[in-house]
Amino acid sequence: MPFNAVAFSWDGKYLATANQIYSLIPSPEDFVVKVWFLSPENLVNEAGSRLMSNLNLTQLEWEQYLISQSY
Repeated sequence: MPFNAVAFSWDGKYLATANQIYSLIPSPEDFVVKVWFLSPENLVNEAGSRLMSNLNLTQLEWEQYLISQSY
């Protein structure tokens, strides 16, 4: 999907993308903005928070998949 706009954060840790979905009747829902984490540390932290909130990993599973992060 092509992007209508792309911008990096001042510190280089994030990338923001914006798309417009064209439809016959324009509405606010036609615009999609996403923020992408570029820092490996941010990626690991985000993955960890999503895993813990959605999957309820056991300590053993956590240690197996997220080796460098404390439980």
